[in-house]
Amino acid sequence: MRLANVPFFVRGVAWGDEVRIRQADAGGLREYESLVRESGHSTVRIVLHDEACVAEVHARLVDLSCDWEGVSAFPNLIAVNIPPELPYGRLRAWLDENRTAGLFDFEEGCISDRHRAAWQQVNQ
Repeated sequence: MRLANVPFFVRGVAWGDEVRIRQADAGGLREYESLVRESGHSTVRIVLHDEACVAEVHARLVDLSCDWEGVSAFPNLIAVNIPPELPYGRLRAWLDENRTAGLFDFEEGCISDRHRAAWQQVNQ
């Protein structure tokens, strides 16, 4: 199965990744089992500390060509899709800057091999 959204609660997978799933119960619930093939996309989750900055964060993500999704149950949490062609260093610098400023915190839920290699090359 190929993921068609940005994962919120599963680490190690991103938009477009091919994954193996299993039937979790008789009601049709399915669970992630393993990664089959990565897509080159990466996932970052951002927790906003101040709701007043939501529009600014969303606008910057759009400027960086990142898609994002939110969940109404967690209004300060967004999951961000980082496309393969985006240089990860540009986004990471912005993430680090805003974490330091106290605007939000973030976690790298899944960094693709492509993004990881580019990031390591820049930081050597």
